[in-house]
Formats: sequence, C-alpha cells, structure tokens
Amino acid sequence: MSVPFRFRLETVLRVRRIEEDRAKEVLAAMTRRVALSAAALRQASAACEALPTVLAPMDSGAFADFRQRAGWLVERASAAREALDDALAEHELARAAAIGARQKVATLERLAERRRREWMDERERAEVRAIDDVVSARSAAQRMEQSRAG
Repeated sequence: MSVPFRFRLETVLRVRRIEEDRAKEVLAAMTRRVALSAAALRQASAACEALPTVLAPMDSGAFADFRQRAGWLVERASAAREALDDALAEHELARAAAIGARQKVATLERLAERRRREWMDERERAEVRAIDDVVSARSAAQRMEQSRAG
C-alpha cells in the first residue's frame, strides 16, 4: 500500500491563504473608503459650484457671512480632495499587498502541484517495478519448471 500524498509546506500554504484573505479584506475596505471620499468630494464640489458668481447688493454683515461660508465650503472641498488622495494612495498600497499575497499563494500552489505530480510519477514507477518483479518471478519460475521437466 502506498503512502498518501502530503505536501510538507501545507501549513505555510494555509497561512499564506489566510494572509491573502486578509489582504483582500483590506483592499475591499480601502475601495469603500475611496468611494466614500469621492462622494464627499463630489458633494463639496457641488456646494462650491452652487455658490453664486454674481452677488446681489447686500450689507457688509451679509457679505462677511457669505465670504465666511464660501471660505468654509472651499476648505471643505480642499479637505475632501486631500482625503481622496490619501484614500487612493492607501488603496494602491492595499492593492499591491493583495497582489503580492496572491503571488505567494500561487507560487506555493504550483509547488504543491509539482510535488503531487512527482509523487504520482514515483507511485506509477513503483507500480511498474512491482509488475516487472512479478512478471520476472513468474518467468523465472517457469524456466525453473521447464529445466526440471527437461
């Protein structure tokens, strides 16, 4: 009876798969963060674009309030742009980590498959040797029998 196949790096492969799953989760979270940051930027930009370009006559207090609100909206849009840039940079890092994790898993999977093929080939060679031994023994037994009879 032959020994069942066992990949000696199976534990490492299992750990790499867990790392890959975690990297995918981080990438998904970063993708959501990019989407939320982009939505916040669109909203802040729309608020800035909604500001009137031509102002009706107003007193100095109303004009100061308008300038303060406009300044706050521009700052909000600028902060949203920075948040989106940060999210995109982190997303790129997470994407690179996910790709690296996938490559590590793929490398180990290829190695496992190569070892499995080698194991199958060796098992097949052992079976052929066993069959050859049986045939050789049978042939030797027949020759011995013939030499005794003859």
